[in-house]
Amino acid sequence: MAAPARSRKPPIRRIGHPDNEAYNIIKTLATECWAERNDQDLSRFLMIPCFAEFIVTFMFILLGCGSCVTGWEDSGTPTIVHLALVFGLSAAVAISIAGDVSGGHINPVVSVALCIVGRIKLKRCLFYIVAQCLGAIVGAYVLQLMTPKDLRNSIGPTTVVKHLTESQGFAFELIMTFILVLTVCAVTDPDEPETTSPGITIGLTICALHLVGIRFTGCSMNPARALGPSLVTSVWHHNHFMVYWLAPFIGSVCASVLYRFMTGRSFCKPRPKAEDHPNPDDVYRQLYV
Repeated sequence: MAAPARSRKPPIRRIGHPDNEAYNIIKTLATECWAERNDQDLSRFLMIPCFAEFIVTFMFILLGCGSCVTGWEDSGTPTIVHLALVFGLSAAVAISIAGDVSGGHINPVVSVALCIVGRIKLKRCLFYIVAQCLGAIVGAYVLQLMTPKDLRNSIGPTTVVKHLTESQGFAFELIMTFILVLTVCAVTDPDEPETTSPGITIGLTICALHLVGIRFTGCSMNPARALGPSLVTSVWHHNHFMVYWLAPFIGSVCASVLYRFMTGRSFCKPRPKAEDHPNPDDVYRQLYV
């Protein structure tokens, strides 16, 4: 008499197993984020956009933080409306200048978000972040050189207002950055019809957020903007990196992941074949960065 067949247990899908969903998500995302479409012409496809990011971030810091200088004898303290308008308009100008070259991110958390939603690759994102931080530092340094010595510490270093706790400042920067990044992902989506200028929409969003947030944390929402003036003036909030770096990056990741799922873009989508990629020259002209 034959022995009864044993019931076979379903195979355990280990993390590295090709059928494991979490493994496929991580692998697909890493592949999408890292690989550049064309590395042959590095100067054209990477260095020129990085230089554009450096220039527009330099301009953004010079104009925005220049409006923060206080202590002039013939004028009072800048108003919240004044500061919000300058930062919003400066961002709109910067995006309009560099939009056709690099995208005009002027913000490391925006570059990270656009990397997560699949607009740029991780390699390009890292180069952009370095260029943006350097542009912010040089912009703050040039602004300090042009400012009278007794006013140089007022060029816009960000600090949390004394009435707020550290956790409240952290949460505020996270939420403000979340709103900004969600707006950026939406208005720059190439699959959606362009109804208005992205620069104007993003500039107005920055203006609105500054109208609310300046009283709380200075409403940085931009690690490069927080780094430049603080490094040049040596005026640091004691939890600077937690409030002005960690919180914006967490807000950016949350917003970009949420937008990707809201628009139905799965992390498990197959990688396009090489022959399906457009010509590199057309990619550059059409802002595939």
